[in-house]
Amino acid sequence: MFYHSGVDESGEAAEIQAFTAERVRALTSLSLRQLQYWDERSFIRPSLTARQGRGRKRLYSFRDLVSLKVAGQLRTLGISLQQIRKVDAHLRQLDYRNPLSELRFFVSGMQLYFEESGTVRAGRSSIWRNRAPMRARSSRCTLT
Repeated sequence: MFYHSGVDESGEAAEIQAFTAERVRALTSLSLRQLQYWDERSFIRPSLTARQGRGRKRLYSFRDLVSLKVAGQLRTLGISLQQIRKVDAHLRQLDYRNPLSELRFFVSGMQLYFEESGTVRAGRSSIWRNRAPMRARSSRCTLT
């Protein structure tokens, strides 16, 4: 983990935590190839430093780390990357800047739920439903 001194959105001096791809891999159990693929496809990109050519490191913020952890857990529960991307895009249209790190997600059976302001909501659109057959389960996606 790196610490970088910089200026935050309000113009104040701030110290920023930065996580390398290796550190993110260790904390999230995602492979380096997954991180690279998601970056290349503009799904979850490193917000501090994007890879630009050989030798340049990807640096992820803590918010990026949380988003990657949640996306990885949803994948482990059998939710397709396509569905996660659609949910992320839909929630961004509803004014969430980083929905995977701002909301809690739940999977029960074939339904994906999210918690907003203390209320658990089911997805009402077909983009939320996982069409692949899945065994019955109920799981929460949070950082462990």
